Amino acid sequence: LEQRNYKTIRDNIDRVAIHHANLIKFLAAKDAGTVDRFVLLDAQDWMTDDLLNALWTEITRTASVGARVIFRTAAEPSLLPGRVSGSLLDQWAYE
Repeated sequence: LEQRNYKTIRDNIDRVAIHHANLIKFLAAKDAGTVDRFVLLDAQDWMTDDLLNALWTEITRTASVGARVIFRTAAEPSLLPGRVSGSLLDQWAYE
């Protein structure tokens, strides 16, 4: 957070919703193509391959055109290749 963005954040606070839920189940209840941002932090580091695939299936299904996913991981360079289906990962651009 930067001081110069404080007013923008305050002016748009009504657009923020906080949910305490299992992310896979939360996304499964959403319509396809309705989410434009995903923030995962390090949650994936602790997931099994099955859970990672379930998560990325829902992320991919619910992602709108141009959606972005950000996450951090202890794995280098990434924990996804070899654990998440290539057909899912191939649908994303990496920058």
